[in-house]
Amino acid sequence: MKKKVFSIILLGFLVIGLTGCGKVNYTEKQILVREHCQPWYLSSKMTAGEIYDKALRNQKYTEDEDELILEGRDKKTGKKIVVYYEFKGDNPDVTAMKIDGEDKSYSDWYKYMTSYID
Repeated sequence: MKKKVFSIILLGFLVIGLTGCGKVNYTEKQILVREHCQPWYLSSKMTAGEIYDKALRNQKYTEDEDELILEGRDKKTGKKIVVYYEFKGDNPDVTAMKIDGEDKSYSDWYKYMTSYID
């Protein structure tokens, strides 16, 4: 009986491991933002995705043809963060940021992002 239960548990772990449980599948636009947006490259090699993962919990992406919106909660303050990206070809540009509904500038976004760089 114990062998059967152990076998079932082991099989469950194998199935979960093979199906990639917990792995996020990002869209092309999300990858462009997460891996190629790096305006602070002189001070750090961290990507925007690494910083967002460090700074935000409950990340949610929405997108359409030429815009991507990232929403999440700041891990330190709990404030709602919303960042708007516009796409011109394969180049994402930050167009706006909101913190708890308050409009912020590009420089505020830059300061926010660089505050999470080690």
